[in-house]
Amino acid sequence: MPRFEKRGDKTYKQIVACANGYVNPKELVGILGPSGSGKTSLLNVLAQRNLLSDGSYWHGDVKVNDRRILKGEFGKTSAFVQQDDILEMTMTARELFRFACQIRIGLNGNEMDERVDSVINRLSL
Repeated sequence: MPRFEKRGDKTYKQIVACANGYVNPKELVGILGPSGSGKTSLLNVLAQRNLLSDGSYWHGDVKVNDRRILKGEFGKTSAFVQQDDILEMTMTARELFRFACQIRIGLNGNEMDERVDSVINRLSL
């Protein structure tokens, strides 16, 4: 049951509380839930993007490996691709994953191809 909080003349609905999780290195994670459940808000907070809805706020710490990360440090350990990310429509899935791998991960050609093949196989593309 969502908790509501009154601050001045505004009422806020709590959408996430005491959240924590664990992701192994080199894993791909998807967050699923119904519309309005806070998926994008949660990811925006984790990625330290200031893209919350007007009137929204958050408080707490974002930690990676049990260490509080500072503004701008999220990209050193993780990547967040928004659902409406703009990708070149003329590229194949393999080309898009290879491009994303080139700009995010420092792998050589063979390692990159193996990683891209693995993701494509896992997603049954």
